Amino acid sequence: MSFTNQTLKLETDALPEDALLVTRLTGEEQLSGMFRFELQLVSADPKIDLEKVLYEPARLGIQYRLGPGMKAFRYYSGMFSELQLLEQGQNWTSYRAVLVPDLFKTTEFYRSRIFMDRTIEDLVGDVLKGQGVGLQADTDYRFDLKRASGG
Repeated sequence: MSFTNQTLKLETDALPEDALLVTRLTGEEQLSGMFRFELQLVSADPKIDLEKVLYEPARLGIQYRLGPGMKAFRYYSGMFSELQLLEQGQNWTSYRAVLVPDLFKTTEFYRSRIFMDRTIEDLVGDVLKGQGVGLQADTDYRFDLKRASGG
């Protein structure tokens, strides 16, 4: 079954293409903050291993119109921080999922460290690479630091 005409697309490497269909979406996106989308999903496969999908890379595409007859998708890349089986029918299973950016992993732990003789770029880069966050400079983020003038 193919869902090529859908206005919402969900992709994850953990499952085959079109394994999950988005039936409902609520969420928020903000400047200087992380997006969070709550999704209601359905699948024809009643045996999806939720542990296999949790915290794995996922991508949500939201279709919008550019003009008459022209459409494009805006993609949000992240991971599922929550997955829940809601209901099973004869030929379908429904799920609830929460999609957040990979940076969300940094909110899941607390650790104090002291850094000496390090630049800001080195310090932030090491923290974002470590602790299972796995963000890479120039791919997932970039630095644009400027020295404050005066005082």
